[in-house]
Amino acid sequence: MTFKNIFVGGIERSGTTVLAINISRIIPSLVVPEAQFKPLLFCTQGSGRVDDLRIRDHFRFKLWGIDAPASLQLAKTASRAFEIIIDELVQSHGAIRRPYVIDHTPNNFAIAKQLHEQFDSALFVYIVRHPIATIVSLMKTDWGLPSIGRALRFWARRYSEDQEGLKYLSKMCPEKLLVVSYEQLCEDTSAFIDQLSKRVRHDDRLNDINSLAFIPHYTGTQHRNILNAPALNMTNNHPFSSAETERIMRTTNIGHFQQYWETENNRVPPDALATSLAELRDYARLLKLPVQRIALHKRRQLVGTRKVVVPRLDSFKTNI
Repeated sequence: MTFKNIFVGGIERSGTTVLAINISRIIPSLVVPEAQFKPLLFCTQGSGRVDDLRIRDHFRFKLWGIDAPASLQLAKTASRAFEIIIDELVQSHGAIRRPYVIDHTPNNFAIAKQLHEQFDSALFVYIVRHPIATIVSLMKTDWGLPSIGRALRFWARRYSEDQEGLKYLSKMCPEKLLVVSYEQLCEDTSAFIDQLSKRVRHDDRLNDINSLAFIPHYTGTQHRNILNAPALNMTNNHPFSSAETERIMRTTNIGHFQQYWETENNRVPPDALATSLAELRDYARLLKLPVQRIALHKRRQLVGTRKVVVPRLDSFKTNI
């Protein structure tokens, strides 16, 4: 049985994992850990085979907590290599396959062209979230983004990368592309189900099979309550001043995110004093950098995954 792939993407902390879990509530799936090593699957040696040594040494592959299968050396395509790796993960947990594999690596759309070429029947789902909520979440991580300035630069770089994939998919295979907002996912799950059902067909006889999610220990604190319903809790209650909000809007009022700023276009710009105070406050936030780096170093020592059974949607009780 060959897997059917669903590639979820979006700017980090936009809800890619939440989206993957919600898709898996609808169709029997395996939600695999983030796989930032996938570009290595496209880099073949002179023999035309996947370079398994580079994959084995990749930090993100190590977090899966599995050995690179010997059969990986025989894989001549990226899709076959990825399938072999997923099989090894499933077997390491004593689990069985599901028809679909959901890969929620945030930067999937940065390599959308390669993924589309290698995974013929794949579906691509992109999630957008209010930039303020994403910036708040990024600043709370231990990734070295404690200030608005650093988080905004990261946000802008990532969206620029994703735009290339979005443009490519919109032109080459619009029927395989779905864009959903985090807020829609929270407020109206049924609308999302309707959108997804138009693009995904599966055997109804498999409806009684629960999905499985493999959650890395590395992201344990971020995804501790992954089965809880998503909540809208960072947009209206954010910690930013008017000047800081203005700064975020200037950078993020583009493309798919213009919808979030339609009511803000006529806002009065902050005065020079407010802007200066906001800049000083942001510099002060950088004092958190040493603490974040220590926390990240400790977290990088965690390898392996835990298996989570994802109940079907009919047994899912939302708390929105």
